[in-house]
Amino acid sequence: MAPRPWRRLLPLVLLAPLALAGLARSQPQPAPEQQAQPLLSDADAVAAAVLRANPEIEALSAHVQAMEQGVPQAGVWADPMVGVEYSNMPLTAPYPGAHPMAGVQLRVSQALPAPGKIGARQALARQRVTADRSAIPVRQNELVAMVRTLYHELALHRQLAEVTRQHIALVEQLSDVVQIAYEVGRAAQHELMQLQVLADRLRDDLEDLGQRERSSLARLNAALHRNEGGPIETPAQTALPELAPSLDAWVRRVQADQPELARFVEAAKVEGVAADRADAERHPDVTLTLGYRVRRATEMGDAGEDFVTLGAQMPLPWLWNDERWGARPPSTAPPVGRSRRAATRWPTRSGAGSTPRSNASAGRATRPSVTRRP
Repeated sequence: MAPRPWRRLLPLVLLAPLALAGLARSQPQPAPEQQAQPLLSDADAVAAAVLRANPEIEALSAHVQAMEQGVPQAGVWADPMVGVEYSNMPLTAPYPGAHPMAGVQLRVSQALPAPGKIGARQALARQRVTADRSAIPVRQNELVAMVRTLYHELALHRQLAEVTRQHIALVEQLSDVVQIAYEVGRAAQHELMQLQVLADRLRDDLEDLGQRERSSLARLNAALHRNEGGPIETPAQTALPELAPSLDAWVRRVQADQPELARFVEAAKVEGVAADRADAERHPDVTLTLGYRVRRATEMGDAGEDFVTLGAQMPLPWLWNDERWGARPPSTAPPVGRSRRAATRWPTRSGAGSTPRSNASAGRATRPSVTRRP
């Protein structure tokens, strides 16, 4: 009996799903960096994305949370002490009941901090948390300033590239006109060559602007912590920001938005609170002791009643305080903090006063000329 034709196709039908699965598995999958990224359309969106992706901000926040755990720890008392001793034993009879004074002493002691010490310690811990938290907006401000600068540099390079393309198109059109005029004897050869040289220079400038655009884009992607980021749109024309009516108003506006000043204030407060704690630590602690003595009856007629001991002890600070605390210099933290704050304010004023000229000179130094004449 001849084999049926469909039996020859049965192995192919069974192997077809396996072959298709292997083919699908062999297709290259997009890397995590190459997956679709959100579209960033303005400087605010780029700055917000950088703040979300920056690990340094997360590290500072985690550090502040760790410091907050130290606030309740600063208010913890010292651990109580527990002791056991076998005292007043005669060397010739080292066992209980051999002497009326021999016995096992159980002792518990607790150090009581002087009034104001716990509050001063917790106040210092809380102020250190506040000072560390004030460093977060400082770093955020630095990142936002860096990102805005890179974003506007990227926009400037793209705008200059578009202007350069238009300039090249105009020069090429003019070159065609001069070429026709040269062929009919109405233009000199050097005029045509000057236009061609100008077109070549503009093409070089266009390539240089492309390199600068890629460099700014790479730095933005590095700030966003991604290898190949998504598209970043920039405006065709950048609107000038609204300036303050006067230099003093501009300086006041800059200083009001300067978190570095607040950080110096909080740092000065830390030193002031630390001085208050040092002053509170001068007062001695009192240690209370409770003891229980277990005794046995002796052959000398002692009934062996148990004893209870209650006592208190404290150091004698007036003996060594002159050497320990008398030479302590007064806290210079508040003046230092005010000086640092003033040092931050005055560079702000000088920088604001020189910003227009410095920006103009920087623009002349970095912006390629697109209006060269032959």
